[in-house]
Order: sequence, then C-alpha cells, then structure tokens
Amino acid sequence: MRNLSLLIILIMGIQSQENRINCRDKDRTVSKPEEDLLELVNSIQGENITLQCHYCLETDDGEPKNWFKTYQPGLEEPKELVPDMDNDITLNRILVNTDHSLTIRHFNENDTGLYSCRKYQDEATTSEFNYFVDLVSVHNTTGKANDIPVNVLFLLHITIDVTSGNLTQWSKYHDENLSPINVLFDTSMGTEYLKARDELKLSMEAMTRWSKWGPCDACGRPKGEAIRKRTGECRIKLRSAFNETRALPRDEAVLSKLDQISCRSATLENVFPGMSNLTKIVPDFVLKESCEAVCEPDKDSENAGWKVGKSKGFKYRKTFVLAENSRLTVVCPESTLENKVAWEKRGKPIKPGDASYPHMYVDAFNTLYLEDVTSKEAGNYTCQVDDIKMQRIKVFVVTKSRFFTGELTRHIGYLAFILFLTVPCYVGGLIIAYWRRKTFKSYEELLKDNPDDAEADESAESLL
Repeated sequence: MRNLSLLIILIMGIQSQENRINCRDKDRTVSKPEEDLLELVNSIQGENITLQCHYCLETDDGEPKNWFKTYQPGLEEPKELVPDMDNDITLNRILVNTDHSLTIRHFNENDTGLYSCRKYQDEATTSEFNYFVDLVSVHNTTGKANDIPVNVLFLLHITIDVTSGNLTQWSKYHDENLSPINVLFDTSMGTEYLKARDELKLSMEAMTRWSKWGPCDACGRPKGEAIRKRTGECRIKLRSAFNETRALPRDEAVLSKLDQISCRSATLENVFPGMSNLTKIVPDFVLKESCEAVCEPDKDSENAGWKVGKSKGFKYRKTFVLAENSRLTVVCPESTLENKVAWEKRGKPIKPGDASYPHMYVDAFNTLYLEDVTSKEAGNYTCQVDDIKMQRIKVFVVTKSRFFTGELTRHIGYLAFILFLTVPCYVGGLIIAYWRRKTFKSYEELLKDNPDDAEADESAESLL
C-alpha cells in the first residue's frame, strides 16, 4: 500500500511538474557592481527551469534576442545556444518561447554554465540578464526523502533542511553553523583548505543570502501577531587572487571566476568533496518578523488572504535638521567592511562611488556623506546590512535665512521676557531708595556710632 501511494505521488509529480521561473529584479539592492554581474540559479537534477530575458514583473520589449552559453565565464567565448526544434514541443528539452525566455527541461550536470540573453546583432553589448545555473545536491536528514527520486523532491517541498526564527536566533544559527566553517576556511591545514588558499588563491566565507520578504500574513493569527518571512540560503562567498598563466581544470576555473556559490553546489563538491560534506548539511534559515496587516480571506488578488501594512521596520531611527550648505556624515550601525551594506534614498539605491549626485555619495567604506546640502538632499535615507533593515534617517534642510531668523526671533523673545521681569524691579528699587534718602546715615555719623571702627581706621592710616 505504501509503495502504491508513493507511485501515485511520483506519477502526479512528474505529470504536473511546472517550470521554476527565474528573473532579475530591476531595483535589486547591490553594494558593489562586481557582485551584480550575474544571477546565481541553483537547480536540482531533473528540474524544469525558465530564465527570463526581462526584469521581474515586466514584459518583453519584442526585440529579437539570442541566448549564449559558456561553462567558464571570462575564460572562453560564449557560444550561441541552439534550442531544440522538434515539431512535437513536448519532446524539446531546451526551448525559447515567444517572450525570449529560455526553458531547460530535466536539468542535468551538462546544463551547468553561464547563460546570457543579448539583443540580436548586438552581442558586443554587456548583457543585463546573465544567469549562472549550477547543479546542487539535495540534503535531508529527516528520512522523508529517502525513497523518492530527486527529480520530484522539489514538488514535495522537502528538498532541504530549514531552521526558522527571529534575528537573534539567526545570529545563534550563524555562530553554530557558519562560523566554525569559516574558521576552517581561514586556518585549517587540511589538504583541500591548503589547496584553496595556496594554489587557487581563493578566499572563502560561508554566508547567508537573503531572499525578498514575503507578504505579511495575518490570517489565522491573533490580532497584532502577523508575521512575514524570507529565506536565507547558505552560500559561500568567493574572492580569488589567482593571476597565474597556467590553465586550471574546468571546475577550479569556475570557482576562481564566481563571486559566490551555493553550499550544496556540485561544482564545489567536484573540486573539494571534503569541504562539500560540511557545507551541504548546513540548513537554510527562514527569518520571521512582526508586521501589521489585516486578514482579507475573500479578496481576489495575487495576495489573496492578506492586506499589507507597515512592517515594524528598522532597528535604528534618527532625525537630522540641517542648515543649508552644511554637511553630514553617517555610518550604518553594526556593519563592517565584510558586510554587504546598501544605502537608499526614498527607495532609490545609492551606489558606492556614484558621482551622479554632487552633494550625496557613499564611499568605499559604505559611509554616507551629504556635502553642501540643499533642499534636494532632504528626505528619508535607509541602510541595510546583509539585507537586514538596520537604520532609517529623516533629513530636513532649512535655508540659512530661515534658520537664523528663527533662532534670532526665539532668543529675542527670551531676552524680552527676562527684561520684563528685571527692569521694573530695578526701577522700583531706585525710586524707593530716592524717597528714603534722608533716612540713610552719613559716613561721619557711622563713625560716631562705631568708635572702635574709627580707631582701627586711624591705626591703619598711621601705618601707611
């Protein structure tokens, strides 16, 4: 009976298998241009994937385009990808549809590589739609997936182990799972670690790569306890200093050119199987955060079941009131040079080194500078550290005339109030002293009343 149920699940899974669509966000948060050259797509054996040749939530512009593929980015020339042309579309494994999206069915290791979509007869132009598609292994320690083929695991949502919690729990997860691996990357004297550091000149760091926030879910939860979630995928950040002329094996060359790779990457396993045994068992992390929303179960929309509200946002909040032509320097809290820091103004990214804004820029150390501010620099500024909302700043700019006029008016008011209290008292004291002037004793009269003081004065005069 159990085998029959499993067979039914497999048949239904294979028949209903849908494409997993991948696209690039137009307004993605990027701290360094070199980290934005391509989108890393992880695929398991037998999966169907689609790579779009336009930004997410946008449509194709209708212009002719071609797809190119290379396995070793930067080391070999991309070759134009020729899709399958069978009359029976169900027999085509690689195909391009009418909006120029590329679909790969039954993905396998030979499909691994860099895919680029470029406009027809304009191949020299740098493509904005680059995807490095990598085969990843499936790790599961629960025992649920042991009897199910890999090609339908993703349909059953049990492809990987997942840990969930808030930001504090993620910090504990990082210390327990990623930090020990990073120590090995930096200090281990094992053969693979020495090869990575000494031969390939490869610096490696286990990190969390965050997805976008999901919708704020309020349905079925007590009032005020709505939450939203996003997934943190385990990845390895790569920085290569290899500059020798000798050719590297294919997989090693790929690692030297990519800026990051999945902890479960088959490419990593081919080069460093021992490392891979440690990294591929690291679970992903689902970060949960409180938010405000109203449940609307009958609402017909792509977000049916919830009405989005405001998230309980940033960890730090500040407000600055600046005089015109003044300056301000701000450092994003809890960030280091190793963190991915992204600054935004009113939701628009401020990229490091961007000189298009003469009064506003971010330097190589992720510090925000506002110089000779004008009214155009007023607004909301936010910074995120590794995609975690860290600080929101409100900047108000007032003209100097308005600024100083306001200050002067306020201080004149203070002075007038003080004079109003003290001048009448002083004048009153003078009037009273004048009317009572005849009651005051002269100096001679005071000496007669105090003969001891008079003798002391005479002794002092004799000494002089």
